[in-house]
Amino acid sequence: MRGGDAARIRMSASAAGPVGGDTYVLDIHVGAGSTLVIRDVGATLVLPGPHGEASRWITRLRVDEGGTCVWVPEPVIAAAGCRHHHVIEAELAADARLLYREEIVLGRHREEPGSLSARLSVRRSGDPTVVQQLDLGPAAIGSSATSVFGAHRALGNVIVVDPDGAPGPAAAAPDAGSAVMRQDPACVQVTAVGQDLPELRARLDSAMGLLGEPWASPGPRPWSAVPR
Repeated sequence: MRGGDAARIRMSASAAGPVGGDTYVLDIHVGAGSTLVIRDVGATLVLPGPHGEASRWITRLRVDEGGTCVWVPEPVIAAAGCRHHHVIEAELAADARLLYREEIVLGRHREEPGSLSARLSVRRSGDPTVVQQLDLGPAAIGSSATSVFGAHRALGNVIVVDPDGAPGPAAAAPDAGSAVMRQDPACVQVTAVGQDLPELRARLDSAMGLLGEPWASPGPRPWSAVPR
């Protein structure tokens, strides 16, 4: 499917969760030549369980030849006391396209942060393009959210993979809280932090503006604009 024929889905979980002890596994497969746009109905609120166990959310994404995936989920909120492992693994064909945007918030309003281990892995044709591991919060070994990020309680990434060439500059720092980095000839990564979610989103949007159309939009654009 291409252009206006892109498949669009919105994912919905429970009002809150996962909670400690839960394990969610999600497998997403975008077939050859297809386009899939994924959004969430609401944020993912990760809560502690009654017995102090960790929770896990594992997503495996596969995009086949000539496929495109645009995945813009709502934020993951690590509530006080939680211990959560959030894993995103993307496997792309050599000519597949991807736009993935993630936002993580450490604690609810006026709340101490929970502990979150976030792993992001993107591979093209089996080779690593982006491999990132963040261990945050009171339970992180040798670290804590406050010592690493100071007043910043929100952090995010945008990954764009385009086989026609990574968009935007090879490297740029739009402000002190964001950066644009070309990871290889086909992939660019935007990272940002913010004191809260609105500040984080503003910085991600501003940095994405350097990528040009159609990637510059904070949300999915009609995919007829994506070069084929």
